[in-house]
Amino acid sequence: MSAEERRIDAHGARAVQIGDGNVQVNVFATALPPARSAYLHQVRAIAPEALEDREAELAELADFCTRPEGDAYLWWRATPWAGKTALLSWFVLHPPPGTRIVSFFVTARFAAQSDREAFLDVVIEQVAALLGEPVPSHWTAATRTAHLWSLLDAAAHHCRRQGQRLVLVVDGIDEDLGAGSHSIAALLPARPADGMRVVVSGRFSPSLPLDVPAKHPLRAPGVRRTLEASPHALGIRREASLELGRLLRGSTAERELVGLVTAAGGGLSGRDLAELTGRQEWEVDDCLRTAAGRTFTRRPALGASGPATTAGDVPAGPRGTPGGGDALPG
Repeated sequence: MSAEERRIDAHGARAVQIGDGNVQVNVFATALPPARSAYLHQVRAIAPEALEDREAELAELADFCTRPEGDAYLWWRATPWAGKTALLSWFVLHPPPGTRIVSFFVTARFAAQSDREAFLDVVIEQVAALLGEPVPSHWTAATRTAHLWSLLDAAAHHCRRQGQRLVLVVDGIDEDLGAGSHSIAALLPARPADGMRVVVSGRFSPSLPLDVPAKHPLRAPGVRRTLEASPHALGIRREASLELGRLLRGSTAERELVGLVTAAGGGLSGRDLAELTGRQEWEVDDCLRTAAGRTFTRRPALGASGPATTAGDVPAGPRGTPGGGDALPG
């Protein structure tokens, strides 16, 4: 029997039995299931119900992501409350034909959603799901960045073979809490493979973190676009400011809830808030239902006893507190 005839193809097998005569060895391999990402649920939680008067910007995004040639990067820059997140979350949920989108929304008011570790966790899971692969468990902090870039290259190549294009969307790089040392921006690929596109948004200030290489595409002036403020977003900001002022001048319960939810960052359940305030849970729920949604946002939370309440899109002062004061009024 030749070596070719003795070869055994065990590809895809979950167990192999090896033996000769009365001696047999059973070898079992337990494969990890392919990754499944639920991140679009979080995008839906921050996206507007309708996007108004952004047809030109959506058309530019679609053209950038589907044209055969051109820059690999597009960086939307705007003033606070211009509507950046509304535009990009809508775009992620309604991608142009022929694209596969992987996204991350840097959100400083949500715990564990605003630094490079969160970015790596969320993006690696999405890319692994796109490739039909499990999320690797053996990578270390020293190797995850290189593996991320390798996965993105593999996903871009996979999309091209399918007649599609991979698009990475990162919103809010100005909210990156780790930008002082190890930033999300520095993790974005310097040479995207196979026609991959990268869409980024942020405010005019702060500037790019120092760890972004000098020749990185984000430092090229030609990739920057100015996003004009949406009048709808500005109107919501005015309403939120008025609502926040009302709450800070409101009842003791309302002031307590604003303070606790803002300080928590990642969200608190109704039971959590009841325990912290010493009130009945129904009192907390009643207050949250009557407060307008721009101050308190309720979203699903894994492992929590009910929805988690977070600080909504309220204007923050220079110290990050609602309204910019040193403390909530007593």
